[in-house]
This record gives sequence, C-alpha cells and structure tokens, in this order.
Amino acid sequence: MARPSAPSAPHSTPSARIIRVAIYTRVSTDMQANKEEGSLEPQEARLRAAIQARAGDYEIRYVFREEGESGKSLDRPALQRMLEHVRRGDIDLIIVTRIDRLSRSLLDFYQLHRLFEKHQVQFVSLNETFDTSSAVGRAMLKLVLVFAEREREQTAERTRLAIQARAERGLWNGGAPPLGYDSLREGRLKVNPQEAEWVQAIFDKYLELRSTHKVAGWLNDQGYRQKRYSSRRKGEKGGKEFSISTVRNILQSRLYLGEIEHKEQIFKGQHEPLIDLERFDRVRKIMEANTAVPTAGRAWSQYDYLLTGLVRCSCGYMLTTSAGKGNGGNYYYYRCVGVQKRLSHDCPLKQIRAPLIDDAVLSIVRDAARAPALIAEAVGEANRLARQAVSPLQEQVTTLRLELAEAERRAEELLSSIRAVRTGDAGGRELVSRPPSGGGRRGGRRGGRRGLDQADRGPDLETRGHVRLP
Repeated sequence: MARPSAPSAPHSTPSARIIRVAIYTRVSTDMQANKEEGSLEPQEARLRAAIQARAGDYEIRYVFREEGESGKSLDRPALQRMLEHVRRGDIDLIIVTRIDRLSRSLLDFYQLHRLFEKHQVQFVSLNETFDTSSAVGRAMLKLVLVFAEREREQTAERTRLAIQARAERGLWNGGAPPLGYDSLREGRLKVNPQEAEWVQAIFDKYLELRSTHKVAGWLNDQGYRQKRYSSRRKGEKGGKEFSISTVRNILQSRLYLGEIEHKEQIFKGQHEPLIDLERFDRVRKIMEANTAVPTAGRAWSQYDYLLTGLVRCSCGYMLTTSAGKGNGGNYYYYRCVGVQKRLSHDCPLKQIRAPLIDDAVLSIVRDAARAPALIAEAVGEANRLARQAVSPLQEQVTTLRLELAEAERRAEELLSSIRAVRTGDAGGRELVSRPPSGGGRRGGRRGGRRGLDQADRGPDLETRGHVRLP
C-alpha cells in the first residue's frame, strides 16, 4: 500500500529546492519464510534514517509498501501506484534498501530506469551504494542487476527441486488446504472428521446424480460451504458456495486416495486416504463418459460464432459459446459466463440463440454500409484510434533521435581523443586531418537520422549509422 508520509526534517536553507522522496519497501513470500530481509518496518526505518543523513532538503512524500509480492515482474499494486506518481511528476528520488526490492529482472529494471530518466527521477539503493545521478552509478547498477537476475533463477531452480523432493516423500506442497484435511507443519495433512464426511458425500452424490452441476446445487441447497481457513497474507478465506469447478476438482483429486500428484507423477502420500480406489474409478469413468464427444457430435457442434469474445450479457459477464442437439436438430447459443461460474447467479438472459444475435448484428452492419455518414464517422473513429496508437511510437522515435545525437557526440569525442594520442606532436598539435565531409560524424549522423525518418514511415526499415576509425 502507499501512504503519504510525514516530512523529514530539512538539512539546508528554506530557499533550497525540496527533493521529494518516495520510499519503496517489498517483502516476498520466500523472504518472509526465511526472514532474509525482515519485515517492512525495518526496511522503512533504515530508509528514513538514510534520508535524514543526506545533505540537502529532502521530504519523504510517499511510502509504498509491497507485502508478499515477487520481484520477478512489475505487476505489483504498490509499484504501479508509485510509477503513476512518477509519471505525474510528484517524485524526485526513489530509495530502496536493495536493488532487487524494486526488480529482479534486468529487462524490467531497464524499463524502469528509462522511465525514471524521462521524468528526472533519481534512484538510490543503500546496500549497493548506487546513485543514478552519476554515469558510473548507472553502469554499475545494470551490472549488479545481471547477478540479481541470476540469483532469482537459481532460487527458482532450488524451489522446484525442493517441491519435487517433498512430493517424492509424500508431503503436501502447500496452498489452500484441501477439503477433508487440516494442514500441519512441514507439509503433513491430518484428517478433519466432519469434512471427511462431506468429501465422501460428494463422491456418493455424484454416483447418484452423475452431474457436477447437480452435485454443486445439492451441496449449496443443503447448506454445505467450501473449507474455511486462515491465510497468513490475506486473513480468513473460504466459506463460499460450491461451484461446478470446485466439485469437479474434488472428484478428480488423487489426494483423496492417499496419494500426492506432482507434474503428472504419482507418489504415495503420508496422509490417510478418504476414498477407496473402486469408488474413485467409478466416478472417473462417469466423468469421462460425460465429457466424451461422439464423432457425429463434432460435426453438428461446429458453428461460426461471429461475435466470440465481443458480446456481453446484460448482467455484465461475457457471453461464451455453447451448442446442443435436440429433436429439432442442432442448436447453437451464446451463454452467460456468470451462470456457468456461479449457480446462484441471477441472470435475466442465461443464454440466447447464436443465429438470432449474429443475424441481427449483420443486419445492422449492412445498413451502416449503405449510409455514407456512418461510414465517415467510422473512418474518423478508426483514424483517431490509429493516432492514439502512433503517438507513443512517435515519442520513442524522438527519444531515439536524442540518444543518437548524444551517441554521435560521444563518438566524436572518442575519435578526437584517439587522434590526439596516436597522431599528436609533443605540443599536442593534431597532425591528421579530419575525415572528408562524406564520412565521420556528419555522415554517420545523416545515416542514423535517415534510419529514424524511415522508422516513421514503416517498421521494416533499419536504422544504420556508422562511424569509421581513421
């Protein structure tokens, strides 16, 4: 979460420009378990102390706290809120305890670094003592991120091996506790007597009704609810009505046979089974028979649903495709996803014949094709959307032009230094003339900018700018 922070005490005169600081702290699930970095509070305290010790007028405007989020991607709520403040120009400096608190991916951090540079935001990491206000700091920062990414990959590999080893030992690998068991320490499961009766009732009821939809409805009507449990990160969870997918997962889980399944491998578990193999196989065969599609069915179920992924139900859910066969022949529908997900979902539509809505939309499109005003309006809207899509690309081209100019300037300085060292006399006088006007810096610049101009016209053209050493 992000919260405004009390301003830190200034260190300089009131007339100096105040540097607006954002503190970012993050703790991942693995680190919480290992206590590698501690909680968020020690990170924040350390960062506040570092700001207090810096010379200048610093004011801590925001504190962004990220709990239980991995650093392997940028899809984190607090981080995204911080980046929005960066885009609005609300932040001058971002400070973290370690670089990988912000990102463990070199590519992701490079994108963040580009954004920070664009909005003139400095980045400080305490552990690595890096500050992006200097060129050396920027170079060293990218170097360290390479090793951070390597460390993340090694940690992920160790985690995969540990999960595999636990499965081979017959231990449960965590997650939401399964109905019928209580989770103990170190991956062990203990039978919950009351819930064990529910699991057996689910299997027996399916053998009677032969439908997950009907079993889920029966469970909810009888007042049964999904397992309640406490999550370390999200508090109390569960207790919802049974859904079709929940019932299906229970009926297909080999956990209730006293086994552990991991990556299509089956291992004997250390927990007590709740269902015998004979009953489990009977349920499996019924489910396979229900999901099997006859050869003749593949033909009649084929229909060109024109509006797939485009239409929504009046209740707000998307409409998905469905088909059926009756005495009158083949039937094709758009069905409300909400009805499929939740049995208690009160939808006024539920489903609609696909040919009816497809024909209605096609009729509207045909009428619009005969109206010049509507065509002009559609073209105008298409052009507007195209301009919106092109605008960011044009900004990138502008940025690349500036970077190319800076690179050419540095290349010219480097060439001048090389010529001075290799060809200068005792007095430092340059003895070799500059390259002709067709080469060197001016020629390279024309080539590079010509490539950028071509990039404005099409994505398939390359940008080429060459500098030749004398």
